[in-house]
Amino acid sequence: MTTEPRPGGDRPRPLTDRFLRWLGRLTLDAFYRRIEVVGGERFPMDRPVIVLANHSNSLVDGAVITSFLPRMPRFLGASTVWDYRPLRPILNAAGVVPLYRRQDGRADRGKLADSFSSACQLLEAGGVLAIFPEGISHNNPRVLPLKSGAARIALETESRHGPTRLAIVPVCLTFEAKYRVRSRALLEIGDPVDLACEDVEAFGSESRKEQAAAVKALTCRLHDRLDAMTPGHESWEEARLVARAAEMIGNADPDLTGTGLYSIAETRRGIHDGYLWVQQTQPGRTAVLRQQIAEYDRALRSSGLRDDQIAHGVAAGGAFATGRKRTALKTVLLAPVALLGLALNLLPFFVLRVLSRRKDLDKRSTWSIFAGFFVFPFFWLVTALAMGLVAAAYGDAATGWIFGGVTLLLAPATGRPTLTFLDNAASIWAETRARILLSGNSRRASKLTTQRSRIRAELAALSEEYAAFCEQAEG
Repeated sequence: MTTEPRPGGDRPRPLTDRFLRWLGRLTLDAFYRRIEVVGGERFPMDRPVIVLANHSNSLVDGAVITSFLPRMPRFLGASTVWDYRPLRPILNAAGVVPLYRRQDGRADRGKLADSFSSACQLLEAGGVLAIFPEGISHNNPRVLPLKSGAARIALETESRHGPTRLAIVPVCLTFEAKYRVRSRALLEIGDPVDLACEDVEAFGSESRKEQAAAVKALTCRLHDRLDAMTPGHESWEEARLVARAAEMIGNADPDLTGTGLYSIAETRRGIHDGYLWVQQTQPGRTAVLRQQIAEYDRALRSSGLRDDQIAHGVAAGGAFATGRKRTALKTVLLAPVALLGLALNLLPFFVLRVLSRRKDLDKRSTWSIFAGFFVFPFFWLVTALAMGLVAAAYGDAATGWIFGGVTLLLAPATGRPTLTFLDNAASIWAETRARILLSGNSRRASKLTTQRSRIRAELAALSEEYAAFCEQAEG
């Protein structure tokens, strides 16, 4: 990893950056079952970069970008985040640039112009600045209108300190179920956006009208690029049904255990574009298809079945069958360690779950992950102390120290094997349950298979019609 500059001209801290990225990956890998990173080869490695990302998962969004982006970014974060005292050491170590907004009431600490100046200096030094241009974390199924700050910083950097070859890179964060433990996440890096010469010249002029026009034009371009990576849905129900349709299209290979999140996201984008066209040209047909997908989705969720189980059956052979045997063997071998890990970590897990459920949907995983930095070590210390006292009561002080120390070491060490065991056990249970449900109830299996075939056929027909329309429009 390259050494990245810090805001304010501070001395670079490459070891601190590496530690934060390692810690972030370790923590996020414990919460999410898999985090896919796509498009890393597009990210510029030899020039200043502004990263623009959608913002629907609070502090977790920043943690994912910090940990998995090809370069270490410095975030432009609201000054109000510093009100959370436990986060201050992490924010300062990560080199976060405080954003002093007028509505935050921080005029005594700094102004918006100071924040923009620090950001421009960082970019002039060749650094990476990450911004959530929507301005807030939210739980909407589409990108909100962008604030103009990113465009202003980019144009000011290039007009006053350029040429810097500044690139603006859109980043899309997608979460399968952002507040659910052991779900999946996707970080998708888009193509860099270069500044238009006319916009830079207009911003550098003396005319405020031309400056405002340049900022507005760039903001619109950036919104279009980010919005294209995150298809805007009218509701979460629509988003879920489009995702289900994408999953049905993607589950074509019986030797695969499931469709990757990026593949689903790519298919969703295509389906969404076609859906808008069909909805305008054939609203009646669209309503019928939507109802069919909704019924199929409801049936799967109520029965706990997956689409690939209906598509290929639970007795699929090939690599999938071999993989199941390996999974079963690995689960058996991990069982003793996992039982110990559950005994040491189950209570703090449920405490975090209760705490997070009281928060907004876009903040639940943040509470689960960041509060875990304090909740888990606290319970580990209490458990170690209790084990030490019990051992000392039946033996001597030395025995108590040994038992307490071993408990304190085993509590975090058994975490990863326990998560692997639980993932494998959940997979085995899902396949076993599906086998029982589908083999013991041929009517259910036949009905779901028929529903799926009907939907797939209609999706294929509509896809051909939409492709023909696009070809005709281009011709």
